[in-house]
Amino acid sequence: MADNFRMLYYDTLGLKNVDQKKTLELLLSENPLSTDKLKHFSHKFTLPAIYRSLVWKVQLGISPTCKESSEFVNTQRQGHYEDLKQALITMQMLNDHGETNRSNLNPRDIVLMYLLDFGQLSVLHGNILKRDGHKVFVLESISQAVCGVVSDECDCFWITKHLYNRQEQLYESFSKLPQYVKYYSQLEDQRLFEHLCEIQLFKVLPYDRWFQTYFSSVFADCLEYLERILDKIVAGSCNILLFVCVALLLTFSLKLKQVRSSEEALKMISHLQEEAGLAVVDKTMELWEQHRNSLCAEIGCHNHDH
Repeated sequence: MADNFRMLYYDTLGLKNVDQKKTLELLLSENPLSTDKLKHFSHKFTLPAIYRSLVWKVQLGISPTCKESSEFVNTQRQGHYEDLKQALITMQMLNDHGETNRSNLNPRDIVLMYLLDFGQLSVLHGNILKRDGHKVFVLESISQAVCGVVSDECDCFWITKHLYNRQEQLYESFSKLPQYVKYYSQLEDQRLFEHLCEIQLFKVLPYDRWFQTYFSSVFADCLEYLERILDKIVAGSCNILLFVCVALLLTFSLKLKQVRSSEEALKMISHLQEEAGLAVVDKTMELWEQHRNSLCAEIGCHNHDH
């Protein structure tokens, strides 16, 4: 209760960045950990990098909330990951690189581990990769996003696995978001909205692909900036994705108003360089802070969006 009071007190004063790390450390010192409190913190603040993987794993159910079980469960998770990795090496689908680090992480390897874990992979894996092309694409894209933020290879596998498995629960929410992209675009910049309607950009935006992959292709050259977006998604708020889309449009507003075709406009916003990536994420967070409560009231939050 004292922790919640402190957060509300700082909000009242407009001092949102005061003592966030200390507040999170207090939450992480509880036993058992409270997933509701951690989600509440993640919705309101950016997670400190040092605790991000831990908080994500607790929220996704990868690590237990009871600290007495943590060492045992984490050892089991590590062993399961190593077994999958060794099996792929034995099947000659994965090279044995020895110790790997962040720069050597291969999202496609994590896809193979996922498929093997669910009995969907054999030495004839090429057929599966082609037959389930969309599934593989989404899995690999989520893996790329996670690998751009998380440094531990085992953690990347488990976080990717749980984020992907959660997607079935999110499709209904994803289907609601495009109409609100238009609504908030019009609210923020009427002239831009009218121009984008004129060139029919809203009709060709790849909503499904962007939402299901958490915009990883758009941020391919600056994946580390997705960490603040993923904080909210892991905490259950997929609604933030519509604000990523609106932020994309607003960030390129001046240039988009000059283009005369939806194809040209889509090309402009489909792949961000580093500076633009940071600007889009900053704008996303600004829109999220400004509109998330009214959005939840408007559409009714998904049962993950608390």
